[in-house]
Amino acid sequence: MVYEMTNIGAGAAAQDLGIQAIPFAISRWEGFPAQLFADAKIAPEVMIDPLPPTWRGVTSAGSPSRLNTRTVAWSEPSSSNPWSHSTGTRPRAYLTMGTVSFGAVDALRQAVHETCAAGFDVLVAVGPRGDTDALGPVPASVRVLNFVDQPSVLAGADVVVHHGGTGTVLGALAAAIPQVVIPQAADQFANAARIDELGIGRSVPVASPSGAIAAAVADVLADTRAIQTLDNIASEIANTHGPESTCRELERRVDRRE
Repeated sequence: MVYEMTNIGAGAAAQDLGIQAIPFAISRWEGFPAQLFADAKIAPEVMIDPLPPTWRGVTSAGSPSRLNTRTVAWSEPSSSNPWSHSTGTRPRAYLTMGTVSFGAVDALRQAVHETCAAGFDVLVAVGPRGDTDALGPVPASVRVLNFVDQPSVLAGADVVVHHGGTGTVLGALAAAIPQVVIPQAADQFANAARIDELGIGRSVPVASPSGAIAAAVADVLADTRAIQTLDNIASEIANTHGPESTCRELERRVDRRE
C-alpha cells in the first residue's frame, strides 16, 4: 500500500494487518511528519519522495531511505490556451490559492490588484468550488477561472503568486518559476519558510500592507541568484526517474516478499 505521509491511520492499519506500506512524501521529513510517525510508533524503512535534493536538504539520522521520483502533475491534453487573454507584450503572473482556498478571497483580491497594477497579465485559478465572481470587477488583463491545466499555465508564466501548497510549489520548481507565497494553513507555512530559506522566492504574510505583494514580486524577479538556484532545482527534478520507474521498484519489492 502507498499512502500520503500524513494519513498516518492508513500506515497504522497496514502495520496491524502485516501489509507492506510505503508513505509518499508531501513535505520534508524533519519536523511534523517525523513526530507524527514517532507518536504512531511507525518506522518506515523507505519513502517515495518527489522533493528535489536541494529542497529536501540534509536528512536527519533515522529518517527513511528514499525512492526518489520526479514530480509529475496530472495534465489533460487541451487545445485551449490558458493565456489567450494575454497580449504577449507584458509579463505574466499566475495566481492561485489552491483547490482548497480556506476562503482566502481577500488575499487573492489583493494579489490580483497589485500584480495587475504592476503591469502583469494575470491568470487566476479559484478552485473547483470557488466563486469566479467573488473577486469583483477585474481589468481586461485579468482572467479568472475555476480550474486550469497547471503545467501548461506554468509554462507560460513569469511568476507564481500562491498559497504555498506542495503541489503548486513543486510545479513551480519544476518549471523554474519564481514564487511569492501567501501561506494560509497546513503545510503552507513550512513551505513558505523553506522558500525564504533557499532564497528562491518570497513569502508575504496574510493581511500585509498594500504594496507588499507587488514589492515581493519585483524583488524576486530581479534576484539573479534566485533564478540560478531555480534553474539548478529544475534540473534536479528533470533528471530524476519518473513514476514509471518508481512503480517498477514497488513491483520488485512485492515480488521479493512473495
